[in-house]
Amino acid sequence: MQSRLLIILTFISFSFPVFGQSWKQTGPVNFPLNVSGQINGIGRVTQIKFHPTLSNKLYVTSASGGLFSSNDNGNSWTLMGTDKFPSTACASLCVDYTDDNIIYLSTGDPNYYGTDYGIYKTTDGGATWNPANGVIGNRMALEMIMDPTDHEIILAATNDGIWRTKDGGMSWSAVKSGGIFLDMKRRPNTNTLYAVTKSQFWMSTNFGVDWNLVNTGITIPAGTNGVRLGVSANDDNIVYMLANGSNGVLFKSSNAGNNFVQVYSSNTQCIVCYYSDPASSGQGNYNLGMCADPFNANHIYVVAHCLWESNNGGTSFQQKTEWYAILHTDHHQVEVDLMMSTSYGM
Repeated sequence: MQSRLLIILTFISFSFPVFGQSWKQTGPVNFPLNVSGQINGIGRVTQIKFHPTLSNKLYVTSASGGLFSSNDNGNSWTLMGTDKFPSTACASLCVDYTDDNIIYLSTGDPNYYGTDYGIYKTTDGGATWNPANGVIGNRMALEMIMDPTDHEIILAATNDGIWRTKDGGMSWSAVKSGGIFLDMKRRPNTNTLYAVTKSQFWMSTNFGVDWNLVNTGITIPAGTNGVRLGVSANDDNIVYMLANGSNGVLFKSSNAGNNFVQVYSSNTQCIVCYYSDPASSGQGNYNLGMCADPFNANHIYVVAHCLWESNNGGTSFQQKTEWYAILHTDHHQVEVDLMMSTSYGM
């Protein structure tokens, strides 16, 4: 069977008119013309989500183009009615597992952390959308997770605290006040949630009603402005926490997030830079992601400018791509589809 490893990338290209000079043809042009460097004409994707039950269906949000869905493993895409939004910058989505016509969509740009119009909801597969941002206002949710036992309950990790709705987005309440959150994950098959800012790890064991700060074994390196999480259905006791400071530092918990140990750091290899050489630079929180293989908790991926892979629980990493060739830099997310087989290929 074929498996899917998906990386969110961004490519931006701009051109501006020069007045007072003669005109020249600027298009149409074949796409893309250049095979490396700045690929022409592509926008930026901000999040990818797999359909809860259909293996070939997935969704993506974009930084300037709205929400898209694919029914054929990403070979073709359909815009889902967001072209009528007051702003088409979209940050995250949440698909109702009881009815995929019900989708929650947060506006805003999580890579530049720009808010827009809060959270919207559709009940007809994107034909119409209505605001679902009572009390939560224009806060941007970089992630939304639905309670697996009650589809009316949703947690939103935002640029200003963590918020919870019990009525399908009609109203929201703050369950963790303050904090610019950068990632949130659910411990598979449990009511436990994890959420991080650039300096703190928070955990809830009652699906977001209460939150507790965990700092045992966590020493965030100086210069960190990006943190991401990884969990695996293969072993739900393992939690990874990646900080982009000091060339990339990885913490690991083997007891469901109650405490951590540092399993990776390097003075000679940078997993968050353009090149593996630590003397090269990176782009901080703007492009950063990680995931743990749902079939093998010791198999993890880290992305920023290049794709890095570990097969030993993050003790060491192997570089799989170059930022400038074929797979362009600016990776924002990497995911493995839980519904596909265990074989992988790069």
